[in-house]
Amino acid sequence: MFGLLGVCGSIVAYLSLVANWGFDLSATQQVARSANDPAALRSIFWNVVVAKCGLGIVCAIALTVAVALFPTLRTYGWVLVASSVALAGNVLGVGFFLQGVERMGIFAGASIVGRLAAVPLTFIFVHSPHDAAMAALIQGLALLASSVASLVLAARIAPLFPIRFSISGALSQIRQGGTLFISTGAVSLYTYANVVMVGFLGGSGQAGLFDGADRLRRAGQSLTAPISAAMYPRINGMLVHSRHKVAGTMLRLFLVQGALSLVLSAGLFFTAPFATILFLGKGYAAAIPVEQCLSLNIFLIGVSNVLGVNVMLPLGMARAYTCILLGSGILNILLLLWLVALHGALGAAESVTITETCVAVSMGIWLWLKRRHGLLPT
Repeated sequence: MFGLLGVCGSIVAYLSLVANWGFDLSATQQVARSANDPAALRSIFWNVVVAKCGLGIVCAIALTVAVALFPTLRTYGWVLVASSVALAGNVLGVGFFLQGVERMGIFAGASIVGRLAAVPLTFIFVHSPHDAAMAALIQGLALLASSVASLVLAARIAPLFPIRFSISGALSQIRQGGTLFISTGAVSLYTYANVVMVGFLGGSGQAGLFDGADRLRRAGQSLTAPISAAMYPRINGMLVHSRHKVAGTMLRLFLVQGALSLVLSAGLFFTAPFATILFLGKGYAAAIPVEQCLSLNIFLIGVSNVLGVNVMLPLGMARAYTCILLGSGILNILLLLWLVALHGALGAAESVTITETCVAVSMGIWLWLKRRHGLLPT
């Protein structure tokens, strides 16, 4: 079941990636830098919402056409349909706005409640691999509920009415998020693509092992992700209002998130033999080495998130950031073709870990060179 859910989830994740464009970074930055201008906030909010809805409609049409043209997609049946509910959730979510005004904590609380509510529903309605569609539907509805909550919260935080937008404004938001969309697309080459490629190259069994192990890794990663996400709008605001303090803030964030990520990474590595069996079941014992390999990525991603999102992007290095991610994504695809054929799910984990190492090291070298030339704030 994990293999089927993983493949369908990855397909919808790619569509959601298009619908979200680069707004989680580009629009968040705009909101953070316009936090004291209600009229600008209203314009940014509705133009982004309209842009997301337009992109979401395009994605839904593309999925319908793809299912009609490719018999392989039709074999996923109702699981793919149920997974598509998550696309609507991603389109309606306005986390970019809540993050930009530094109220992401409230949204995170609502999201956690939604995810927790999905747990008992899963136990009640999902009893066998034949219930995969129900499992996907429950996950999608939880995301949709969180997204509706984000809309309500945003309306309470800022004066967003009357609604004001323009088609030219929505298109402008798409243009501004274009470079960062390429970077998020590049990241997907070593995130969402993995399960799909393991499924095609190694079969659904290996895809299930990888997806199950990666779900545990993502759970650990989620404990550090809110830190850099919360600091992203703050750092952007500091660059406008108190630039002299930004270097110290960046360094403290790097040390705190790096230390926490390292602890979590080591913890998952050493507890993998127990955690894998506990959360995935005895049938997933073969996923233990996969889990241990993937656990290293908690530290690597924690470091690269700070270097990339919290340092490079606020300092206007979006092009270098995108090039690093795009090159690493291509490297991952090439490694997958080789390593999955040799080691199956473990090969995919090895590919991801090598790729994430390249991302973190490349960003570190780039920033070190910039610092040597006096191009970073001190």
